Amino acid sequence: MKLYGSIYVIIYILLIAVIFVLPFFSFDVYSITKNSISELGAQKAPGNLVLNSTILFMSLVIILLGFKVLKAYALQLITLCTFSFSFFLTGVFKMAGPYNKSFNYNYTQDALHSLFSTITGFSFCLFCAFLLIILTKKKHKTQTIAMLILAIGFSYFMFKIPDLKGIFQRLLFMSAFAWLFFALVNYEKNIPFRKHNMEIKTFNDYKNKF
Repeated sequence: MKLYGSIYVIIYILLIAVIFVLPFFSFDVYSITKNSISELGAQKAPGNLVLNSTILFMSLVIILLGFKVLKAYALQLITLCTFSFSFFLTGVFKMAGPYNKSFNYNYTQDALHSLFSTITGFSFCLFCAFLLIILTKKKHKTQTIAMLILAIGFSYFMFKIPDLKGIFQRLLFMSAFAWLFFALVNYEKNIPFRKHNMEIKTFNDYKNKF
């Protein structure tokens, strides 16, 4: 797990660097405040390969770490994989760029990007909710609830205050992926049902010898 955790941290730092540095090399009218992260990876956007590649790597490392940590928790693992795979597809399918008069865009890709962006947000919130079921410590549950509220809140304000959607989305990315790492690596979880049964069986077998 240490290897996957280290890779996660490296990709996370790279992702944060890209969403703050790449705007200086994107469209001249791009604004960190007003424009979304998806617009950095939009069709015809300068440097879009950089962002989309980082998204792909981030998605894959989440799945790797998730399988390492949650392999005994089917519901939580499925939800995490749904989140990761849909996030992966937001990097595969690109949204249309802002220059409709200058370029011919693939609007099928644009629609798919929007669809998988929605699935990504919904499945992340669902993962937070399902994670609460298996957590043992109150502080970890509180932190998970706080992350769920932040995810919903930042998403709401992105639509409510579009002039600041770039800021809210960056805050969402920074907090969500940082929290996800600590949740997978540090949070204490209940003993899985099957593992618990195995431990009981082993104890009974040991007791029956006497």
